[in-house]
Amino acid sequence: MYRSDHDAALARIAALEADLARERSDDAAREGKLAKLEAALARERIELARVEAELAKLRPKPKPPAPAPEPEAPKRTPSTYLGTVVFFAVIALLLVIAMATQCNKRKADEPVHAVRFARVPDEIDALLGAAKKRGHEVLPGSRMITISAKGVTEIGQLHPDYGELEADFQVTVSPPKGPDIDPSVPIGAAPPVDRSPFDDYKCTTLQYRNNEWTENSVLGGMCVVGDLYKNVSEIEPRCTMTSIWARARADGAPGGAIAELRLQQGSWHFSIRDQRATFEKRYPDDCE
Repeated sequence: MYRSDHDAALARIAALEADLARERSDDAAREGKLAKLEAALARERIELARVEAELAKLRPKPKPPAPAPEPEAPKRTPSTYLGTVVFFAVIALLLVIAMATQCNKRKADEPVHAVRFARVPDEIDALLGAAKKRGHEVLPGSRMITISAKGVTEIGQLHPDYGELEADFQVTVSPPKGPDIDPSVPIGAAPPVDRSPFDDYKCTTLQYRNNEWTENSVLGGMCVVGDLYKNVSEIEPRCTMTSIWARARADGAPGGAIAELRLQQGSWHFSIRDQRATFEKRYPDDCE
């Protein structure tokens, strides 16, 4: 309805403005009619304003803009958790390595007590010299390959009740000769001669206990160790058992105890086995 009224008002205003323009072009005699036309035009303009106001009320109001959606939080997938775990694991590993490196550096900087590397002569050291001489006489051409002692005190003595010293000797011998073979027999027809590593060596063990030396050979000198010590030079101890005891005491071995020591291929094995105290460690034979 307001739309048709609006269009009619516009048409009338246009017609009145046309009449007004014509009348203004005539002479002053027409002034009365001109005033009427201007009044009618003013009323139509007022009506047009009213119709436009009504139309404005009927127009739909614009909808407010929709709020922007909030960003969605990233979803945690199994790979995300795995990456986080790996990251913290690497950090922990680096911390452990750094701490271990610092600890090793601190230990390396610590002064080492001189007794750890000093060769202190003792009673057992003198006994080993005698054992070497006796072993070479019993088994000519042999070499001393292992040394072991039980009941050793801190000052390198054998305990009178529990002390015992052993030295093993080994010598390489020529293999046994097989039976004579007829030269006319082709190779492959003669039976082979069975041999084992035990046939290439002879061994003996010297034992010192209660101020006496005894020889202990297995099956006439058979080496139960076989070729384990093949091409191994004769033992020349650089450390005495007193020196090794001093190292063990510095590492926490109980004082006043007796220990078992064994020297084999340049390494000392020190052990104390007792229900009241147990200690076991290896030391290189590197005394000066």
